[in-house]
Amino acid sequence: MPQPNKQSILTLIPPLRHQKIPRNLNEIVQLCSARCLRDENLGKQLDEITANESGCLEDLKCLFDDHLSKADNLYEMTREYEYGSKLNTVVRQLGIVENFEWLIDKILHSKEAMVNLVANSYRHQNGFDKFVLMESPNGWKLRLHIWWSDSFISFQESIHDHSWMFASNVLAGRIYSDIFQEVEPEADQAERFKEHQYTSVSRSRENHSNQFQINYVKDTWLRTTESSVMINAGQSYVFPQTMLHRILQPTFDEIHQNPNCGAVTLVLTAPRSRYTSRLINTCNTDYEEEQTVIKMTEFEIRRKLQYVCQYLKDRSDIPLKSPM
Repeated sequence: MPQPNKQSILTLIPPLRHQKIPRNLNEIVQLCSARCLRDENLGKQLDEITANESGCLEDLKCLFDDHLSKADNLYEMTREYEYGSKLNTVVRQLGIVENFEWLIDKILHSKEAMVNLVANSYRHQNGFDKFVLMESPNGWKLRLHIWWSDSFISFQESIHDHSWMFASNVLAGRIYSDIFQEVEPEADQAERFKEHQYTSVSRSRENHSNQFQINYVKDTWLRTTESSVMINAGQSYVFPQTMLHRILQPTFDEIHQNPNCGAVTLVLTAPRSRYTSRLINTCNTDYEEEQTVIKMTEFEIRRKLQYVCQYLKDRSDIPLKSPM
C-alpha cells in the first residue's frame, strides 16, 4: 500500500467527534487511519524538526518529553483519547518514508544512540526483531519490530495485556490480532484459562536474559470478541492498556503458501502505569522465570535497519527476508 505523503498527514484535522477510544480493534484502526485520532500541533512540531537541516534526535526527545511524559489518569476516557492522539500522531508522522529514513540516519550517526540501541535490541521470543530506537527516563519508548518472512517461528502467543498504552503503525506487510474480553463462567462462548501475573524484575545485559516473576492468580473465563483482525501497511492503531489480545503467528503451511508474510511496525509506548500485566496461558505449559534472548551485534543492527529503510523506500513487493 502506498505511503501517505506529508501533506496528507498535516491536512486540517476535523473537530473531535469521539470522547473515548473504542474497545473494538476494527473501529480503532479506522479511527487512527482516517486522520481522526491526531494531534495537529504535535504533528506540525514534529514535521518542523524532520524538515530542518539542523534538526536532531535531542530535539525529538525534548518534543516527546513535553507531550508524552504525563501519562497519568489514562483511565479517564477523555484523557485517554487525548494521549492516544499524540501516540498515533508520532507513529504515523515518523512512518512516512522520508521521516523514517531521517530518523534511522540520525540514529546510525549518533554514537550515544547506537550504544543504547545495541544494548536494548534483541530477537524477541515471539518471533520478531525488537529495536529500541529511542527512550527517555520519563518512560516512553520508540521501538521498531520486524518479522522477517524467512525467520518466522510458528507457535501460539499467550493472551496478554500491557502495563502501558501504545500506538503501532504498520510500515510494511500486515499483522493479525485476536481480541478477548473477560466474562462470567456461564456466559456464551466462555473459555476457561489460567491467569498469571507477570512482573518484570530486571534485565541482565551480561547473560542476555530477562528476569521476571510469573505467579498464578486465578482461573479466568474469556470470550473472543474479534478474531484475526488484519492490520495492513499504512494502517495504525492505538491500544488501551486494559485490552487483552494476542498477535497471531502464521502456521508453517501459511508461510509456505505465502512467502511474503513479513511485517514492519513502528511502536510508541507510553510510560508504564503499573509494574504488572496479565498473562493468560493458552498452551498448558509452565512458564520459565528466566527468558534467554538472542542479542544482535552493532554490525547486524546497522545492516538490518539500512535494509529496511531501502525496502520501504522502494515499496517493494518482494518477501521481506533478513539480510543477515
